[in-house]
This record gives sequence, structure tokens and C-alpha cells, in this order.
Amino acid sequence: MRALEPLRRCAAIVILVLLSLGSGKSQTLSPAEHLVSSAPPWKPIVDLLDHFGASGSMEISGRCQAPEIPDIPPLRVPAGNDSSPVGAVTDMFAMDPRIGVAQDASGIVRINEAGIPRGLLNVRISRLSFSTDGMDAVYNPGGALQLILNTAEVRSYIAKHHMVQPNFNMAVSGGVILVPPIPDLPHISGIVEEVTVSQVLDKVLSVFPGIWLYEECPKQGKEEVFYLTFYQSDRNRAPDVLPRSILHQ
Repeated sequence: MRALEPLRRCAAIVILVLLSLGSGKSQTLSPAEHLVSSAPPWKPIVDLLDHFGASGSMEISGRCQAPEIPDIPPLRVPAGNDSSPVGAVTDMFAMDPRIGVAQDASGIVRINEAGIPRGLLNVRISRLSFSTDGMDAVYNPGGALQLILNTAEVRSYIAKHHMVQPNFNMAVSGGVILVPPIPDLPHISGIVEEVTVSQVLDKVLSVFPGIWLYEECPKQGKEEVFYLTFYQSDRNRAPDVLPRSILHQ
């Protein structure tokens, strides 16, 4: 029963966020409430965006230390007076003046901390295929992210700038699932050319709604540390594991 308690607390804060959209009252989360909302910390943000049928991206900085990663800024329950995701998310992050919120032409809500370097996100990839070893599709965003990070241009940039990911196995959520296309499961396939890393991440969001998050971490000696991942919403969520019957087709 104790093992279920964190999940219950997380569910309670998510419900509180969504109910507040119609309450008209803005509430500041106490440290204890913020701790609850941070289990996992990204969930209230994803659920709020999902309420508006939107996805988002986040570019922030933090300590990048397990198990607190990602270092989501302090949140507050939005007042519920906003009819757009930008207004609601701006209200949610109102306690941190470094955070700016905007929605671009793609419909993606950008949640960005001022001054975050975008060098890696701006790397241009000449060609990326969402297939490997004769398989034709990727069935979760973690698999797509691994393919992005394994492109020649990204690997070259990471090596040149001495970039590493945190030394714990959290930098990619989900494994690579590559199987022949199955129409009734969300998947990304095909080839993209002459696109930046951030543009490919946006494309993955169009198939797997939620947020992609880039976090700049403190340097470790000469190494630049970064954290890059996806967090899915419950809308059109990709399975973590495919059914055995599919895997053996």
C-alpha cells in the first residue's frame, strides 16, 4: 500500500490542476504541494497541455541529479480564467520570471528559460531514417530520440563540444521498438532531410503528444552535460511494450 502512495498524491495534484481551470482562483503551491506535483514533476504540465489538446517543448537549466531530474521550476495551480494553453501555462510558471511561454505556428507551446544555449538543438541533420536493420517504424518517442542522437551530425557535435548526458540511465525514456508498420498503433516512419534536431523532435511530438525537454546541466570539468527526453501525454500514448503476438508476426 505504501508503494501506491506517491501515485495517489501525484493523481491528486493533477486533478487539482485540471479542476482549477474552472474555479477562477489562482493558488500557489506550498513546498509540500510542489514536491507532490514533482512526482513525476512533468506530469501537471503535460496534463495541462493535454487539456487544451496541445503539446509542448521545454528548454531549462538545472542540477541534473537523480532522482530529481528534470528540474522543473516551481509551479502554481493556474487560475482557470485562460482560454488558451499559453495563458494557462504562463500562469502555472508565474513564480519564475526566467520562464517565457509562447505558441508558434506549429501549435506547439514553447516553455523556455532565458539564456539556454541551443547549439545542439540547432544541429542540422542531412538525413534521418526512422528505420534500421530492415525494420520500418519506431513505436515510441524514446526509440526516435535514440535514432536522432545517433545521427552523424549530432554525434560529431557532441564529440566536438565534449557533451555528455547524466551518468544515470534516465536520458532516454523508453527503448527502441522497431517493427513493420502496424496501422492501429502510433508510430513514426519514413525519412526526413535537412532538418534541425529541434524540428525532428517536433515531428516526433506530432505522433506522440506530450513534451520534449532539454535541460542544460552544470559542467563536469571540461564536459558539457545535457539531458534530453520525451514525456508522453495519455492522448495517443505509445505502448511501452508491444504485445507478444505483434512481436512474433
